[in-house]
Amino acid sequence: LCVDVGTEGGPEAAARTARYRALEAARGEAPVLLAHTLDDQAETVLLGLGRGSGARSIAGMRPHDPPWYRPLLGVRRAVTHAACEELNLTPWHDPHNTDRRFTRTRLRTEVLPLLEDVLGGGVAEALARTAAALREDSETLDELAARELAEVSVADGLDTARLVKLPDAVRRRVIRG
Repeated sequence: LCVDVGTEGGPEAAARTARYRALEAARGEAPVLLAHTLDDQAETVLLGLGRGSGARSIAGMRPHDPPWYRPLLGVRRAVTHAACEELNLTPWHDPHNTDRRFTRTRLRTEVLPLLEDVLGGGVAEALARTAAALREDSETLDELAARELAEVSVADGLDTARLVKLPDAVRRRVIRG
């Protein structure tokens, strides 16, 4: 399947959008298993931290976000490479994953190894745990906000007297909703 990669959001975002669009077109009714690993999750968290993107970005990728499923999100990349070698499988390596022009590549090859060295290891796992904790918190706040939105909604907008009493994190989500 040949796809057209646009330019919106920069080359990495445009390629990701095109990739997901192609997978969506090809999947029919089937779920899609993606090969994101714990290392990918750690990189995503660092990108979110560096960009100041907020809790949603730092919460990383969801393991299950139908139709997308990431069964390897808790597995280190080196383990997946070793498994392929042991099973005599030849994985495809995207050449962009070694291109230093891309931020994620530099995080993968320079920043994460440095953090692992300076902090004594376990950084990728810690970042993945942080993502999971933030994801749980965000999902809980989203659920609370959805309930509150139903309560503060009035015919011409929102009941501001009730809205102002909500905790900031819930109020922001209600207003966005």
